[in-house]
Amino acid sequence: ESFAFSIEYINSAGTVYFNRNVLWRDKNLIEPLSKSWNMPRYWVLTPSSIKAGENEFLIYANGYAFQKAGLGAISFHNVQAADAQYQQQIWNRRTLFEINIIISLVLGLLCFSIWIFRRSETTFAWFALSCILWVLFISNILMTETKPFPNNVISAQANLCFFILYMVCFCTYLLRFIRIEFPRLERCIWGLTFIVL
Repeated sequence: ESFAFSIEYINSAGTVYFNRNVLWRDKNLIEPLSKSWNMPRYWVLTPSSIKAGENEFLIYANGYAFQKAGLGAISFHNVQAADAQYQQQIWNRRTLFEINIIISLVLGLLCFSIWIFRRSETTFAWFALSCILWVLFISNILMTETKPFPNNVISAQANLCFFILYMVCFCTYLLRFIRIEFPRLERCIWGLTFIVL
């Protein structure tokens, strides 16, 4: 009977061997590393591919210690159970984030359109900007390559910058929404933000 071999994730890039043959490999195993950290995978192995006696799986993972390089859970199932598990993981790790990005883009574009016609309503502009920054931050979860960034470290730094800017813009949006302004405090926060970035 055929069975499935599944890996929850490989952080950051890797190769899977079965009986010394390449079962699968990431596109880039050196910088710029591929990003398989949020991509579940499984492979169906037929009885004809299994040798009598011992069979061997080897998994190579390449990544950075600060990004917790390594493997997620490994499991062996029948094909139906592996496919059900894979579909659930894809829903949790990718589809929900795709829905989040679509909703954020729609809300951001809607608020930007309102602000274009009513420039005095800066609340809409700040919310639109925070939505765009959120989309840039959350899209890191769905990316499987580091492009347009030259390597994984710069990609991680850019993602952190997007998050910091998102937080500052969202806080500014909240202040505008309740019609409170602290000009000096806001200038200090923006100055500190650019120093940190």
